[in-house]
Amino acid sequence: SLAQGSINLALQCSFVMVALFLKCFSIFVCGVAISFGLQGCGGPTTTTTGTTATTITTTTTPPNPKSGQFIASLMNKEYNAFDPDDESSDVGVFLRVAHEMKIYCDVPCFQGTPDCRISGSIINNKQMLTRTTPNKIALTFGKATAWYVNSTLIRTRLGKCSFAWDGGTQGKVNNGCGCIQGRIGDQKYCNESDCPYNNKVPPDFTQTSTDTSKNVEPCVCTKHENLRPLNWEHSVDCFWPGAAFYPPNKHNDS
Repeated sequence: SLAQGSINLALQCSFVMVALFLKCFSIFVCGVAISFGLQGCGGPTTTTTGTTATTITTTTTPPNPKSGQFIASLMNKEYNAFDPDDESSDVGVFLRVAHEMKIYCDVPCFQGTPDCRISGSIINNKQMLTRTTPNKIALTFGKATAWYVNSTLIRTRLGKCSFAWDGGTQGKVNNGCGCIQGRIGDQKYCNESDCPYNNKVPPDFTQTSTDTSKNVEPCVCTKHENLRPLNWEHSVDCFWPGAAFYPPNKHNDS
């Protein structure tokens, strides 16, 4: 029953807008998604091989987006299928609430925050609801649009980590799936070796953080039971690794 997550995605550049069960809420649906690292939009690519002037040109075409009716049916199924007593059930609908369709990855540092971080929320008919009846979906964050990503892909290929509530990933290393480190919120913090964007291991800050680094591993919930959050205030203390937590080594505790 994880309400908030932080993931890394590679999204191809084909989107459709669909109408579904969320009134007054537009959803951008990814045509295809794969894990970790950005991928181009499927135009012609040229590859030169060998020592001769031979040129091989290949063209990749992304699959056609699904229809709005198909996506709406899938999202409604995901939304109603979560069973807290069945780990094999769908967890819900993954949405990244945002007012733009940009992925900030491999870009210059912004106020010290981690690169390639895409946060979103899991909503279903048992969580992310308003406290008062009728219990409506509690997911706007002041914005009226969101991305939708197939939750099966989140669990099996795309999910980097998840949190019980808001994970405060903007202040954490390993693309938001590590421990809190350094300062954020001002452009000058980009010059500090310990800022999350630089993603380095203390105390020397020369090595890049990995899944076993001392600024990442101590914040894994399944390895440190005492950190498991029991209320919202402690939701940032630890995370559950997902399928894309650290690609060289397989993890999936979500």
